[in-house]
Amino acid sequence: NRDTVARLGCDEFGVLMEHCSLEHAQRVAQTILNQVESFQFCWHGKSFHIGISIGLVEISDAADGLTEILKQADAACYTAKFLGRNRVHVYRAEDVDIARRHGEMQWVARIGETFQENRFCLYAQKIFALDDLNENRHYEVLLRMHDEQGGLVSPEAFLPAAERYNLIKKIDAWVIDTTFNLLVEHPDFLRGDDFVSINLSGRSLASHDFMASIISRLRLSGLDAHKICFEVTETAVIS
Repeated sequence: NRDTVARLGCDEFGVLMEHCSLEHAQRVAQTILNQVESFQFCWHGKSFHIGISIGLVEISDAADGLTEILKQADAACYTAKFLGRNRVHVYRAEDVDIARRHGEMQWVARIGETFQENRFCLYAQKIFALDDLNENRHYEVLLRMHDEQGGLVSPEAFLPAAERYNLIKKIDAWVIDTTFNLLVEHPDFLRGDDFVSINLSGRSLASHDFMASIISRLRLSGLDAHKICFEVTETAVIS
């Protein structure tokens, strides 16, 4: 028997079954599931049951390598959880989309927690032309999230979920308010013709109420409007 069991993460395990048909692998996976479900863990007089979700991937000559196989197994496992947990699910191509949406839903909860715990932060990245000899400064305001351990999370990780689940306007409003407040508190940050760019989502751009709120925020702040630039992606403009 050349099968291999390995721990992939805190509560994730992988089983590599060699010289094994898909039908036999399904029977083995179901046996593993049954054994885990029947196990009882007793601690301080209390009995605990353990659940398990299994994603199963057939490795064929057409497989795209180890990394892709592990991604497919992960997607199949997420799908097993999505369909009700405590089951074996054989990988299908559409599982990747289900796993992506599952991951996005987790980000929705994390975004809410980040707002509650004030763990968003802003960076200012200086932008200049290599042949520009004047002293004017242009900054782009960049959004980051601090995770639960204090590490920085890039917006590419959480903005797709914010876009899909209508949280992006709340994030845009936070970025605008925070930027305006920082500029008011530090008036010497921008001098002369210096200005800052703030990225704006397509949803915010298309909202008349949101645009009106930006104008209102700008008037209340007393900032020079010429020092603020809003940037949007080409995709947002086309939409």
